[in-house]
Amino acid sequence: MSGAGDAERWDARYRDPRWDATPACDAFVLEDLEALGAGAGRRALDAAAGTGRHALELAARGWRAVAWDVSPVGLERLAAAARARGLGVERRVVDLTGALPEERFDLILVVSYLDRALWPRLVERLAPGGHLLLTTFTEDAAEGPSARHCLRRGELAAGLAGLTTILHAERDGRAGLLGRVAGGSSPG
Repeated sequence: MSGAGDAERWDARYRDPRWDATPACDAFVLEDLEALGAGAGRRALDAAAGTGRHALELAARGWRAVAWDVSPVGLERLAAAARARGLGVERRVVDLTGALPEERFDLILVVSYLDRALWPRLVERLAPGGHLLLTTFTEDAAEGPSARHCLRRGELAAGLAGLTTILHAERDGRAGLLGRVAGGSSPG
């Protein structure tokens, strides 16, 4: 399912009052952001942002944060949270299974969304020296999505085409990778 069907499903989920509180950031994301240092005005994309917990963290660390998601309701929740915290986050409704906007980013992160066909398309959106950060559930996750939405054990350890692996971790039913595309100068 993609496009309108996904938007309707996620919109319904984000209308649930349980989404009123912004969940904590993913531990792997926090570790990698520490390794990358302050954003200092560089552009960062939170792809499949949902209600934007990671976009908010990026903005708080000085990145020019952009959030893409298929759900307008999720992005509205993000807008409200950003206003409440005095943070600026650019938001755009984007179906990641379709054509991606022609933009470049110094950092792209994807958390708990698995679409292997998306990975090379995101690498193409990295500025020279930019970083891609992926983290999601593995098949070992005690709780999480169905197996088809999980990484295989060790899948990210091999790295991703077009990227030099900077950091990799797999623990507690999750795996993450921080990779850097060639060119330019960038921390990490």
